[in-house]
Amino acid sequence: LVAARLAGQPFTGHLPLGLGNFAMMINMDISANKLSVELPGSLSNLQLVEHLNLSWNTFDGHIPQQLDHMVNIEAIDLSHNKLS
Repeated sequence: LVAARLAGQPFTGHLPLGLGNFAMMINMDISANKLSVELPGSLSNLQLVEHLNLSWNTFDGHIPQQLDHMVNIEAIDLSHNKLS
């Protein structure tokens, strides 16, 4: 799986910790859902991801420091959440 567009679905709750296991993922869009809780640090396991869109959810807490390890990231959108 190299791309996932799951925007505008009725997803609620938190991102699964195993999401970081998609090692070949390049583009991921999970915007405009009702996902909440903190962002998992395991997102940093997406080493090849270039575009990550998690906007328009209700994530809260801090942005994980581990996201610094996403060396191929070109764009990450965390807007319209409750992150600090």
